[in-house]
Amino acid sequence: MPPDGVKGVYINPKTGDLAGPGCESKVFTYFIEGTEPRVCYGAEDKASEQEPVQDQKPKKWWEKWLKR
Repeated sequence: MPPDGVKGVYINPKTGDLAGPGCESKVFTYFIEGTEPRVCYGAEDKASEQEPVQDQKPKKWWEKWLKR
């Protein structure tokens, strides 16, 4: 039994988020109460849920240099 103020939860070891039903791998670990992850994405890879990055034209070296 953990001491007072400590909470055990399952997390997704790849993302560090709270593990949910959609997570293939789960690890049980302890956190100080209030610091445990509260978000469950339900997927192994959060990157697939993020908005795609817009294509940006690469800057030329002098454009980078002039912004100093």
